Amino acid sequence: MREYIHTFGSNHQKEGEDLVLYNCGFEDCQKGHYFGPLSRDFHIIHFVTEGEGTLTIDHITYSVGKNQAFLIPANKVAKYEASKTNPWKYYWFGFMGIKAREYIYQIMNTRETPVILDIEDLSAFQETIQTMVDIGESGISLKNHFIIQGYMYHLLAALVETTKPLAQQTTAEAYIYQAQTYINKNFAQPIQIATIANKLGLHPNYLTALFKKHTNTTPKEYLMKVRMAKAADFLIHTNYQMKIIARSVGYADSLAFSKAFRKYYGVSPKEYRCQ
Repeated sequence: MREYIHTFGSNHQKEGEDLVLYNCGFEDCQKGHYFGPLSRDFHIIHFVTEGEGTLTIDHITYSVGKNQAFLIPANKVAKYEASKTNPWKYYWFGFMGIKAREYIYQIMNTRETPVILDIEDLSAFQETIQTMVDIGESGISLKNHFIIQGYMYHLLAALVETTKPLAQQTTAEAYIYQAQTYINKNFAQPIQIATIANKLGLHPNYLTALFKKHTNTTPKEYLMKVRMAKAADFLIHTNYQMKIIARSVGYADSLAFSKAFRKYYGVSPKEYRCQ
């Protein structure tokens, strides 16, 4: 197995970015080789170039073979296992970020789990991922980081080319996407869920119910996730005072920010920065 793991910043920082690579690699699996069952905090797509195996997710097992790709969404418990007679070889890349889930489900044209795609020619994915690993192994530098990130976007663009045009969003999905977009752009302001709902022409309770049904979280929880990820990024990469960070993520009061941060991460902002 060869693998490159993105080491610029913590997972908290990566979650605060729109889209960022987590890892990539390839493996010629041994017979019966398996991974899981477990969940990970990043999305991962495997491209099977040889052989076959099985994917088990949501207690259902699927067969996956050559010239197929499968997506395992973040925080989904899954297990995948190579065939005992014709083990697979696969290439993969993992990614995370605020917009990662929305991007990938739009690209892959579905919100169902799992996502298994038939791809006639995997050579472009294979060559790109191998190049990413080669660059990563040549040394960790900011230049290489940017180059590898660029290749990740090439992979996503190639997926767009190999899948069908984007399906028309349902009304519920459109509302959720607009709400998320509004939060992503305005998290530094004193946002009220009622304000977002009013802009969409919805009752706040209905917006919350839609969010919960389709994302397993609420608008308030999503806003908190965005704010805390941005705050963690500021703590790691700047020397800003707490009052400046607090205002930058939507808190007029430093004490309220510190309480919210401790509740979310389990440590104070100062402790987080020191760690």
